[in-house]
Parts: sequence; structure tokens; C-alpha cells
Amino acid sequence: MKRIYYLSTCSTCKNILRGKNTSGFEMVDIKKQAVEADVLDKIAEKSGSYKHYFNTRAQKLKDLTPERRPVSENDFRTLILSDYTYLKRPLVIADDIIIAGSDKHALQQIEQFFSSMT
Repeated sequence: MKRIYYLSTCSTCKNILRGKNTSGFEMVDIKKQAVEADVLDKIAEKSGSYKHYFNTRAQKLKDLTPERRPVSENDFRTLILSDYTYLKRPLVIADDIIIAGSDKHALQQIEQFFSSMT
């Protein structure tokens, strides 16, 4: 599977993906099509955690009462599947390679990955 989950209205996603050769990838705008439970389960199994794909900077997280804030893996899974804002983005999946987010480490991985494809 070669897929990129992104948010079309997110300037960070646009900047990260600008100039990258994404041909051959299915581009999935998470606002229009949520990440599927089976895909999320599969990538979490590979990384060992749903928390790894959870967007801790999601604005909606601030609206959650302390009792509803995620603490368990099941909580992270449930929230990611309930609303696109909780999925860390962009999420690049290319067979065994999974890169999520826009932090410095993820940006380096994305650059290396797309550079190696040319």
C-alpha cells in the first residue's frame, strides 16, 4: 500500500508535500475520508502504539474534559477514528515505511524517503 493521509487545508501539509513526487501514492484528504480502522490497526501494530499517530496539538483536544482525555491505547485509537483532527499528519505509508507528523525527525525521514525514490 502506498498512501499519504494529509489535510488539504493544512499549510504545513502542503509545504511538506510540495515538490515531492507523489505519483503512485493514493492521496487521502482526511477531512473527506477518514483513516480506516484496519489501516490504523495495521500501522499501530508495526509501531507498537496508537499514540504514535495521535496529534497532541489538535485544537479539539483542549475541549475534552480531563476524564475524556486519552490515557490508554484504546483511547488514542477511538479518538483518531472519531475525528480527523486527532490523526498526526501528514501520514506517509509505503509498504513497510510509515512516517507520521511534521516534527524535525519526521521531516528528515520524509525528505530521505522521497529523495531515495528519484
